[in-house]
Amino acid sequence: PPGPPAAVGANLSILTAAQKPAMQTCLFEASRQLGATGGTKLTLDSVTEIEPGNGGWRFRANMKGTYPDGDRDMTMYCRATPTKVVELDFS
Repeated sequence: PPGPPAAVGANLSILTAAQKPAMQTCLFEASRQLGATGGTKLTLDSVTEIEPGNGGWRFRANMKGTYPDGDRDMTMYCRATPTKVVELDFS
């Protein structure tokens, strides 16, 4: 059943101070969507690509979603500024 945003587990120390706010925006929206589908935790495993763009950043990352029936490996593509998500795709 739909639930609250999933808890987020992420070590953002690999990101620069300029990149962190945009990644946090991505993770918050991803956790909201994961929670809406019954997920309880979103874990950022690795960031595979980071590019600046249009006042924000583009990220590709490997993630893990935790659901009551087990963990699922996912990839995420997100374009975001520190205040809004422009595009978010994860599966």
